Amino acid sequence: MAKGKDFEELVEEFYQQLLQKKKQRAVIRRNEIVIGPDGGRECDVTIEHSLGDLTFRTLIECKDHSNPVSFGLMDALASRMTDLKFNKGVMISRSSVPSLTHVTCFP
Repeated sequence: MAKGKDFEELVEEFYQQLLQKKKQRAVIRRNEIVIGPDGGRECDVTIEHSLGDLTFRTLIECKDHSNPVSFGLMDALASRMTDLKFNKGVMISRSSVPSLTHVTCFP
């Protein structure tokens, strides 16, 4: 299995255990193809849960890079969230991500 796919699997397992520990029900998918205005796009990990009549969707991007995540990748995450109608986006990296004081790309 490719290194990046191993990291995605690790992130998926982490969220499964976290939700199980909190006794929350959710559907977690890895490498899901989500249809947007530009066609199907593969998402590393997605989480969908409901609260009453509301459905919440989280997009998780996994970056197994040795260099810090660029602002361009953060911007791409925000764009993907908007295009695919996700409520929340999370960038997880083995290296570092830009300081949250500088990230303004989330919708």
